[in-house]
Amino acid sequence: MAKFRIIKPATTGQESMHKKRRAAETRPTIGFLAIANFRSSLAQELVAGLNSAAKEHDVNIINFCNGYKYSLGDTFTYARYYKRTFPYLTKKNIDGLVSWASSMAYIMPFDEVEKLHASITTIPLVCLGMQMENIPSLVIDNAGGIRHLMQHLTQVHGFSKIAFIGDKKGYRHNYCNEERYDAYRSVLAESGIAFRDEYVYILDEIDHKQINKAVNTLFEKRKLRPKKDIQAIVTISDSVSNRLVEILASRNIRVPEDVAVVGFNNTFEGIRADPPLTTVDPLYYRYGHTAIQMILDQIEKKKVPFMIRMPVEFLVRQSCGCYEDSIVTVMEERRQKAALALTPKSNKTRAVNARESVLDGLQCIIHKYDPDFNPRYIEDLYDSLMNDIESRTSRRFITALKKYFFKNKYPIEKILTLDNVISEMRKQVLPSLSSKRDLVRMAEDIFHQARVMINISTNYITMVRMRYSYQLGKMAFFAADYNAVNNFREFGDLFRTHLMDFDIPGAFVVVNGEESG
Repeated sequence: MAKFRIIKPATTGQESMHKKRRAAETRPTIGFLAIANFRSSLAQELVAGLNSAAKEHDVNIINFCNGYKYSLGDTFTYARYYKRTFPYLTKKNIDGLVSWASSMAYIMPFDEVEKLHASITTIPLVCLGMQMENIPSLVIDNAGGIRHLMQHLTQVHGFSKIAFIGDKKGYRHNYCNEERYDAYRSVLAESGIAFRDEYVYILDEIDHKQINKAVNTLFEKRKLRPKKDIQAIVTISDSVSNRLVEILASRNIRVPEDVAVVGFNNTFEGIRADPPLTTVDPLYYRYGHTAIQMILDQIEKKKVPFMIRMPVEFLVRQSCGCYEDSIVTVMEERRQKAALALTPKSNKTRAVNARESVLDGLQCIIHKYDPDFNPRYIEDLYDSLMNDIESRTSRRFITALKKYFFKNKYPIEKILTLDNVISEMRKQVLPSLSSKRDLVRMAEDIFHQARVMINISTNYITMVRMRYSYQLGKMAFFAADYNAVNNFREFGDLFRTHLMDFDIPGAFVVVNGEESG
C-alpha cells in the first residue's frame, strides 16, 4: 500500500513516533467497519475525518465496506453480510478497529450488536454512536443538540406550543433518537410548558408518505391550527424537516410565518430546503478524526475514557424565523452604539420626493435580467427599505429581498447581479438622507446586511448544485442496481427506494412483456 504523507506538523513526540514506525516499517493499520451509505454527506464527512487523521498520524486505513447492500436488488440480509466480516477483525489483519456500531440499529437488536463487538478482544476498538460496556465509545450529544433548538424556540422566539416528529425505528431501537425525544420533553418541563401527547407524532418510516400522514394527523385529524395551536415543529432529522416544509407549503402553510420548523444533522436536505433549515451539526468530521486518535492512544497503552460525548454545533438559518448570524451581526454592532436621534417625518418627506426617481432606476436595472419582474415588487422593496431606515431595523427589507428574489429560484449568476440592485438603491437613496448622518449610517448597515444575505444565499445555491451533481452520479450508479433484479416484485421495491432517494413522490411504470414471480 502506498505511503501517506504527513500533511500537518506533528508534536515532537509524534515526530519521534513516526520516525520509529518508518524505521521499523510498522505503520499501524486501522480498520473501519460500517453499513452506512457512503453516498450520504454525513458518511462522507466521517470518512474525511478518518482519512485526515490517518494522514496526520501516518497510519493506514482499511475500509470493511461489504456491510452495505449497494446493489439494492441483491438478495441478502444486512445482518448476515455484516457478521461475515468479524472473523477477519483480528490482530493478524489490523492493529485496531473503528466501528460505526449505531449503523446496525435498524437491522439488529442492541444486545446482538454488543455481543458481536464484545467478541473483538485482540485489538483496540472504538465504537461510534453507541455506548457499550467496557468498550471506548464516541457518541453524539443528541440531548445537547435538541436543547439548543428547544431553548432557541422557547427563549428567543417565545414559543410554547412546539410539536415533535420522531422516527418509530429510532424511537424503539436507536437510543440517539430516543435521547432527542427525551430532551424535547425535558426542555418543555424546565420551561414550565406542559407536555401534550397530541403534539407528538412518531413516523413508521422516514418517507414522503409517512411525513404527509404526520401532517394530516396533526392538522386535520387532531384539528391543531398552525400558529394558534402549533407554533413550531422539531423533527428527528433534516431529511424529515425538508420534506415537512415542502408538504406544508403545498397546503399553504408558510414556514416560518405560520409555523417554524427545525431539524438535526446539517445535511444537504437542510441547506436546499426553502427556507434553509435551522439545525444542529453533529460535526462528523471531528467524530472520525477523534476515533483514530483514540485507537492510537490504545495502541500506545494510554488510558482512554470508555465514553466521550462529542459536542455539536447549533446553526441558525431561516426556518425558525431568524436570519443567519452573519446577517444579524451587521445590525447588532450598530445597535450597540448610541441610540439614534431621528426625525422621521422630515426625512420621510425627503424620501418621498426622491421616490419616483429611485423606482425608475431600480426598474431599469432589475429588468435587465428579469423583464417580467413585477413593478409592484420594486415599489415594495423601496418602501420596505425606507420604512426600515426610519424604524431602525432591517427586517422588512431583508424579507422583501428573500421573497422576491430567492424564492423565485433565480440562477446563481442572476442572484449575483443583486449587488447591482443594492448599488443602485444606495446611489439614489443616500443623497436624499445626506443631511442626517445617522440615517446614512443606518442605510449603509442595511445595504451591508443585504450583501451578506446575497453571499450566504449564493453559498447555499453552490452547495445545492454540488448535491445535484451528486444526484446525477447516483442516477447513473442506480441504473446498475436493476441488473440484479429477478422479478417484478423486486423491481417494485427497488424502484420505490430510488424514488424516495430522489424526492420523487410517485411515478407510473409501463412494462412490456409478461412478468413472472
